[in-house]
Amino acid sequence: MGTDLILSPYRMLMVNEVRPVLERLNGNVTECAHELNVDSIRLRAFVKNTPALAEVLIEAREQIADTAEDVLREALTDEKDPGRKDSASRFILARLGRERGYGTAGTNLAIQAGNGKFLIEWADGSTLNEEAE
Repeated sequence: MGTDLILSPYRMLMVNEVRPVLERLNGNVTECAHELNVDSIRLRAFVKNTPALAEVLIEAREQIADTAEDVLREALTDEKDPGRKDSASRFILARLGRERGYGTAGTNLAIQAGNGKFLIEWADGSTLNEEAE
């Protein structure tokens, strides 16, 4: 018989055992459960009901959002790929620019862009078709 320790999936979970694994795996509960040999549903409930572990998930998601924002910032200045730059601009304005009047929430407005041209079409059928400079 080998010397490997086989942990029961039904053993008591301990915060000081789960936290470092959850942190190392960037909040991936499924991977953490696999590594700890416990059921992911059980571990997810344990994490949700343990404030110290729930904070690990919140921080992991904040770090993912930070990384995504970095990608958007980089895309906004991508002079080699204007389509990527335009897509990033539309994405950001549709979400962060709402209080400035951008986005489509409640306006029935459609915006299409490509090849240096854009088309804005309102619900009443009127349009604005311009060529970008």
